[in-house]
Amino acid sequence: MTETTIGRVADDVKGRVLRGLALYRARGEEIVARPAGGYSVPSATREDRTYRVCLVSGRCGCEDSLRRTRGACLHVYAATLAEAKGRKA
Repeated sequence: MTETTIGRVADDVKGRVLRGLALYRARGEEIVARPAGGYSVPSATREDRTYRVCLVSGRCGCEDSLRRTRGACLHVYAATLAEAKGRKA
């Protein structure tokens, strides 16, 4: 990878982390642990949509996660925050 490519990847990941944080802050109470494992995470753009997130694999059912080959989507970052906050409670 070139330095320019690494910079773009870093900016992309940073953006997803920040959007995941914003989603957690805005709708964190809607992020729910699922009985079979993983989390149900609301969409950041559609009120009527939720996604299944598996923190073990770092995958989500959203379109971004399904086409992404590197890094996680914002829903994975939001679920990671919810899990971390749950452990501290």
